[in-house]
Amino acid sequence: MNDITLKLTDINGGTAEIKKCLSMKVEKEVYTPYSVFSGTFYSDERASDIADIELYIDGKLIHKGFADSADTVFSKDGNMLSLVSRGYSSLLSQSELEDGIFSKPSLNTIFLRVRSPHITCEDSSATVNYIYLNPHSTIWDACVAVCLKKHRKYPYIAAPNVLRYTIPENALSTEPQKIISKGSCLNLKNAISDVYMRGLPEGEEDTDVGYTLHQRDEEIRALGIIRERYYPYDKAWAFDDRLGLETRINFSMRGSRADFVRYYGYSGEDLNDSVIFDGKSGNISRMLISGGKNGVLTTLWRYYDRYNNV
Repeated sequence: MNDITLKLTDINGGTAEIKKCLSMKVEKEVYTPYSVFSGTFYSDERASDIADIELYIDGKLIHKGFADSADTVFSKDGNMLSLVSRGYSSLLSQSELEDGIFSKPSLNTIFLRVRSPHITCEDSSATVNYIYLNPHSTIWDACVAVCLKKHRKYPYIAAPNVLRYTIPENALSTEPQKIISKGSCLNLKNAISDVYMRGLPEGEEDTDVGYTLHQRDEEIRALGIIRERYYPYDKAWAFDDRLGLETRINFSMRGSRADFVRYYGYSGEDLNDSVIFDGKSGNISRMLISGGKNGVLTTLWRYYDRYNNV
């Protein structure tokens, strides 16, 4: 049986390790820039004092974040602590940058703006000429723009709170043995067939020339889905209008096709590690780890979309 350990740090720097887990759940996904943990444990710790949350399974750190909410209930049946926590990397999508032109950005230079010591990124000094940040653009938005422009890859968050755009050389490969179920999924509810964006005439920014920029996806239209979207001119993609339109369509197809496997236990996987089932290997795009006093269950999804397992 897998060992579940909750480690809490209080506002004064004191720590506590809690082993008595009633229930817990951790979910991670390649398009979501943070992990989400929820759980209930037998504990006397005061919820109001919690400053940092870490969850370990068999000694491996799979979640580190702050408390979105925490409640301690003291009763004659036992004292229980219930928690909901997002990873520190969620701050990337909540921290804004000044709008305007960001010249010669790389992941390393963008991360100079990250204030939290708990968040790091894959080392990359590769620059692009510039990106344009719209008002209220976040650090995550800037990282996505650089990764797409420079590498044509969508970034993701690996444990613990590490932004990456490549698959690490030491990525784990696992083949579940105690399989409970497996299957496949189709999700086209967000798929966009046509994207239109207003154009800007050279030297006459205030003149409305209509929706002169257009991208069509024949694969989506071949499925009988004709779903059109119209957008104002977006300076964030001024460096490559076509890439901006293409990105909107590609992102609408996120997780559109997938297969999954659910098994007893947890083998130390992380996003974009490799999992083997049904006679083939593919990278993990989504994970759900759940369990409690009766053990741990892991569900792994492999997406087949424009950015994953292509």
